[in-house]
Amino acid sequence: MRKRRILSLFIAAVMITITGAGAGTVQAAGNAQVAITASPSQLSTTGTVELLISVTNTSQSSAMEDVSVTGKGVNDVLASIPPGETQDLYIDGYTVTDSMLGKPITFTVYYTMNQNPQTATGSVTVLRLAIAPNVVLERSSNVSVQESGKPVVFTYTVYNEGLNTISNVLLHDKFTDEALNEPFSLDPGEKKQIQYTYVMEGNTTSRPSVSFNASGKSYINTIDVLYITVPEESLVVEAYTSKAEVKPDEETTIHCKITNQSSQKVKDISVVDETGQVLGDSFDLGKGQSTMLSKTLTLTEDRNFSVKASGYDQHGNKIEASSETIEMRLLKADAQTDLLGIAVKPSITQLDEPGTVTFSITVSNKMEDTLTDVVVSEQTRGDIAAFDSLVTGDKLVSKDFEVTGDETFVFTVSAKDPEGNKYDVRSGEVKILVGAQLTATPAVTAAAAVTATGGLGTFLTIVIIIVGLIVLATIVLIVLLLQEKKAKKLAAANPQAIEGEDVQKSDSEEPVADEDISFIPPEIDDAGSGPEIEADQESGTSEAEPEPEPDKEKRIDDIENPVE
Repeated sequence: MRKRRILSLFIAAVMITITGAGAGTVQAAGNAQVAITASPSQLSTTGTVELLISVTNTSQSSAMEDVSVTGKGVNDVLASIPPGETQDLYIDGYTVTDSMLGKPITFTVYYTMNQNPQTATGSVTVLRLAIAPNVVLERSSNVSVQESGKPVVFTYTVYNEGLNTISNVLLHDKFTDEALNEPFSLDPGEKKQIQYTYVMEGNTTSRPSVSFNASGKSYINTIDVLYITVPEESLVVEAYTSKAEVKPDEETTIHCKITNQSSQKVKDISVVDETGQVLGDSFDLGKGQSTMLSKTLTLTEDRNFSVKASGYDQHGNKIEASSETIEMRLLKADAQTDLLGIAVKPSITQLDEPGTVTFSITVSNKMEDTLTDVVVSEQTRGDIAAFDSLVTGDKLVSKDFEVTGDETFVFTVSAKDPEGNKYDVRSGEVKILVGAQLTATPAVTAAAAVTATGGLGTFLTIVIIIVGLIVLATIVLIVLLLQEKKAKKLAAANPQAIEGEDVQKSDSEEPVADEDISFIPPEIDDAGSGPEIEADQESGTSEAEPEPEPDKEKRIDDIENPVE
């Protein structure tokens, strides 16, 4: 019995050492010790293992009775374990699910010793097996030799030959910095094909790579190089222009470079444009030689410019080559303002005396491209502001100017687009006036004055003046009426005096010039209130007033209305 226990422990130690058994923990509680191992100790996903659960009685005098082992999927009973001895429990085909990988699997041993119930626990961890993904990338092209400017179709195939799903799969190739596809995923055993068309610009090198994620890690696989070459060309023609967009009547220069890349001399080379017009005289080029031709154009309409060079080799064979097309555009008169704008707003347009005016200048880039070498200037004051670039949108520039007299301002903004075309746009005229702006006019009626000024204050002033004149005329009229009333009283109270005056005036027959008849001396005015009259009134002896004779009435009327 003792030899069998020793053999069991020896076998367990050998299995841990050789097979890398699961890392189990040995725990003791009371007088028992539990050791657990799993074989195999790693699984890539759900699988089965063999468990060895060893229970040791560490007591030197008492036996373990009623021994049982319980845990996930396990409920076994063991025989009594004498003091100092070990009993093993083998569990073959124990299932470990994917969720259990990497986590402790715990078992509990229940027993009694000296009639006292006790427990002991032990655990083992089955690790997740890290399996490297197996992803294969293949690449092919439809041609291995292609002319510049023509397409090459590359085909890429990604195979997932591993056990894990791969995700975020992206393809890259050396000839471009951009990914060749949108991200995708592949399950084990799946494949996916991607095609990409590349336009040749010369000899091209393809060295693709595939990047992906698997089991929470990132991987990149790269495969070998494939070269796509251009055929040897005997003549190469290059054309470019100083300006691709020009204004009416503006000149632009076309430059053409012709190079002989053949291994022999090319004779009698002539160059013509797309309309058939010859550019310069014919010439010869030796091996590797080049020449430049230039032509100045004034566009009358949009044009797709290109040139073709043709010559003959030493055997009389004709050799031809053409340049790429240059799209040239004629700008309309208002085309520049459609692309670049300038708006000016002064802080004030009328100064009472010389002073400072602040101009707010808004420069607008209406293109999708970024403009460069942007300069804002005024026609007499020179440059105001300059900045290296102007993206699409508006930019505000503020500038103060001292204005001493009437002055007209005109602002200009200039800029270049990415192709080197220059734009110049002017603002409208902005007039700043200094001092009172007076206009001499003849006498202005009150109504005209109101119209000319258009001011509510002037209108009120005129109304006040008119009201004042009306009040003054009313006062004068009242005074005249009072004087007339007093004159009538005098005539009624003392007709003899008036009659005497009239007789005297008649005898002399010399009218008194400029005499105001309505004037009543104080003595006469007060006569009606003298003591004599009052006394007569008190005594009641006043004589009845005689009726005026017709002639006397006439004289009174003459006094009131004298005839000149």
